Amino acid sequence: MGYLVHLSIFAGGKFSSVKNKITYLLFLCLITLTSFAQDEVSFTAVVSKNTLGVNQRLKIEYTINQNGADNFKAPNFDNFKVVAGPSSSVSQSWINGKSTFSQSYIYFIEPKAKGTFTIPPASIEYKGNIIKSNAVEVIVTDKVELPKDPNDPKYLAQENIHLVAHVSKTNPFLGEAIYVEYRLYFSKQVGFYNTQFNEIPKYEGFWNQEISIKGQEEQTGEYQGKSMRYYTLKKMLLIPQKTGKLYVEPMDM
Repeated sequence: MGYLVHLSIFAGGKFSSVKNKITYLLFLCLITLTSFAQDEVSFTAVVSKNTLGVNQRLKIEYTINQNGADNFKAPNFDNFKVVAGPSSSVSQSWINGKSTFSQSYIYFIEPKAKGTFTIPPASIEYKGNIIKSNAVEVIVTDKVELPKDPNDPKYLAQENIHLVAHVSKTNPFLGEAIYVEYRLYFSKQVGFYNTQFNEIPKYEGFWNQEISIKGQEEQTGEYQGKSMRYYTLKKMLLIPQKTGKLYVEPMDM
């Protein structure tokens, strides 16, 4: 859309000619100011699939079509676990003199349970205004059979990487010290440059203390009958404070 503003400025003056004197209105100038309305701002959320199994992952991408947006805020993924993200990408092109722009924020998430869930809108700031995306409804079904694609990162991880808690004794007496050692087993096909714990167990029912590990030394061991390499990531001293069946919660990384 656009509108035209025409500004005409006139001045009077006397001029002589051979035949007669005529007073002319001198048309000095015509200035045309053209202003084009800005393209409409679009901020959208798109998912890779609206229905998935509880053992599958989902890609959700938030895209704005205007440059200069800032302060992106993701929604609360209450019923999902974020396994990767946010990552961002920017795309800009010029076709026949017309510019197009998009900036995206990308997450990979996996459901925590079955059900129908609504992912709330994300928000972003553009020229002082807060803009919200659309909400997205996702249906999570029972587990589905996953194809064993040798190039699929999740399949590779399941086959080649294992986080295991080794307990020194599973039936200690009240007050008897035991050790829990967390090992990260991995095959020869993979290596690591960084590890990070997402969730540390609370060790309810135990007095606990972490045992310092100086550096990560690669060792060789056996896991499920296979020879693998491993790192000892964490070691805990636990002393049960009550009798009965106690549980050591999983560690997440």
